[in-house]
Parts: sequence; C-alpha cells; structure tokens
Amino acid sequence: MKNLALIFTLFFYLATTAQKELPTVTLTTLEGESTSIQKMANKDGVTIVSLWATWCVPCIKELDAISDLYQDWIEETGVSLIAVSVDDSRTVKRVKSLINGKGWEYDILLDTNNDLKRALGASSIPLTIVIKNNKIVYRHSGYNPGAEYELYEKVKEYKLESEGVSIRTLQVEEWENKNNKNVLMLVKDLNNLFNSEFNTTGKIYPTY
Repeated sequence: MKNLALIFTLFFYLATTAQKELPTVTLTTLEGESTSIQKMANKDGVTIVSLWATWCVPCIKELDAISDLYQDWIEETGVSLIAVSVDDSRTVKRVKSLINGKGWEYDILLDTNNDLKRALGASSIPLTIVIKNNKIVYRHSGYNPGAEYELYEKVKEYKLESEGVSIRTLQVEEWENKNNKNVLMLVKDLNNLFNSEFNTTGKIYPTY
C-alpha cells in the first residue's frame, strides 16, 4: 500500500513538473517558415504567449486590451508577446487580414494542427502563459476585462526575479519606508503637541 502511494506521489510530481516545461513544437510564421517559441522567445527576459483564434471573441478582446498597453510594457520591462493562432485550415486565411486591421505589433505564429494547444493541455482559449528560461511560470485561461493588469504584474514580478530582485525584498523595503515615515510624522506631532501645551518652543523630541 505504501509503495502504491509512493508511485502515485511520484507520478503526480513528475506530471506537475512536466507542465512547467515549455513543450517543443514546430509552428509556422505568416510567411510559411517553420520555427518554435523557444527560438523567438526572449533569451534573458520574459515572454508572453497567447493562444487565440480569429473566431474567439474573448481572445480578440484580450489582445486588443494588451495592445493598448503593449508599448509601455516593452519600454518598462522589455517583454515580448507571441500570439499563436490555433485557427485550422478552414479559418487560418483570416489571420493576416485581422492582424493588419487591428494593427497588432505582436509576433504571430500559426498552430494550424493544434500541436501546441494539445501539448499545453489547453481545453479552451484564450490561454495566456508567461515563460522565462523556457519554463512556464504563469498560466491563465479565459479573459475578463482588467485581466491584462494582473498579467502585467506577473511579467514585472518575473522580470525583477531575472534581475536578481525578489518581490518579497521590495515589499519589505516598501513596508520599512512607510513605517519610517509614520514614525517621523508621529515625532513631529508629539513636538507640536508638547509646544502647544506648555507654550514653549523647546524641543524635547528630535525633529527631522
């Protein structure tokens, strides 16, 4: 019984670990050239990969929302976005005209056979993942207005980590700075109270 439990635990661990690895799948550019996400992803930074289709309304809404912010994201973090269309042979012809009409500045790849979609175990789209060092560090299915801001917070978090700065460290520093300011304000208030009560300009407490 213990051996069986150990086997299930090991299987679950391996399955969970495997999901974090970015699968190697051959995709196609709009020009018909074969490539992969690994070749196009940021080598030292963070890359967003969005699985979408021309017939998927939430997908287009998400990519439109990100498009409005994309240049700022690039300037602030250097992130890149690869939009992988899962349109099949019947609808893939719509991809180029839709992109031109939208003016999206993303890298566009085609997953006509849905190889990447299957490899990621995506049951529905949009599927948005964040990758760093060819590892999937964040994954989100579906789209609700405002989800792009949560996505960007994740991008910034993993960007900072790639630069050797942890979010936890920043949070501690922010807390310390905030509390130091509160202490200084309290000291000033005590000085003012003392001076007003005793009608003196002497300072018992130090001011800053």
